[in-house]
Amino acid sequence: MFQAAQVALEQEGIRRPAWSHPSLQATFTTELIHRRKRYAAMFRDYLSAALVVRQAADYGWTGMSHKIAQRQVRRATLFVTAVREVLNV
Repeated sequence: MFQAAQVALEQEGIRRPAWSHPSLQATFTTELIHRRKRYAAMFRDYLSAALVVRQAADYGWTGMSHKIAQRQVRRATLFVTAVREVLNV
């Protein structure tokens, strides 16, 4: 999702040599959801939620439940599909 968001921003002329997760999330939401309305508002928290889940899965003591993992896969699929549709790829 992070890379898809980078490509989406680059296609809109928004480039940086490197993105932090917070700045990518904020720029994608502000520019591509709110200002330019290129993506649905439902994607507003997808990137930040995915990062929280990934960090919990990678570094947390309890790991990740199957249900939460499935939800993230569904969300990632929706997100990447939306980017592909907007970019016409």
